[in-house]
Amino acid sequence: LPKKLAPLDVGKTDVHCTENMMYLRWQDKREVRMLSTMHTSDMIGIGKANWETGEEMKKPLSVVDYNKNMGAIDIGDMQLSFNCSARKSIKWYKKLFFHFLDVTVRNSYILHNEVQTRNRNMQLSDFRRELVRQILEHHCVMKIKVQGGRPSKGEIPLRLTQRHFLTPIPPTEKKLKPRRYCHVCSNSKLRPQKRKDTQYMCAECSVPLCVYPCMKDFHTLQQF
Repeated sequence: LPKKLAPLDVGKTDVHCTENMMYLRWQDKREVRMLSTMHTSDMIGIGKANWETGEEMKKPLSVVDYNKNMGAIDIGDMQLSFNCSARKSIKWYKKLFFHFLDVTVRNSYILHNEVQTRNRNMQLSDFRRELVRQILEHHCVMKIKVQGGRPSKGEIPLRLTQRHFLTPIPPTEKKLKPRRYCHVCSNSKLRPQKRKDTQYMCAECSVPLCVYPCMKDFHTLQQF
């Protein structure tokens, strides 16, 4: 490539090629630069006409392919930027780890929305909070000193060790008294599952629950 590249007029291109690599500059509203091992420098029509000349507008084939196939990537990067776990002060390999962690969480969020028959409109931030809550409940245990007796065979989930109180589900812009499906009724393993609305939730766990017996079962039984 030359050390200095001359400015281009709008719609014009500047192409440099080797045996297996193409470098292309194309002037749109701003200069676009592309490197490709699979494209030619062909310009193709995009189905729109220039309002001044009436001629069909064209773009480089590599740019059209990029816009066609990378749109989902750009949306994904935008969503990840809203809930980024990495910080500037950490080492590069830690940033890489947290980036992959964010990508994994986003992928699981997409799968959740595809599989779920309800609550598909959950925001990514709410999904992350619910994921953290469930992970803590599964792995975070409180060590309780037992005076004598036989030791416990299993660990105690977080939801069984704290103080819990019922509170009305907070109002939304659309509903003053919103209702949600009871978590125990919908996910019970010991009785037939059913969808039952409730206007109450556990203030500590942020889980919708019926007043009785689901509130008690959720906080006293490892399996309900």
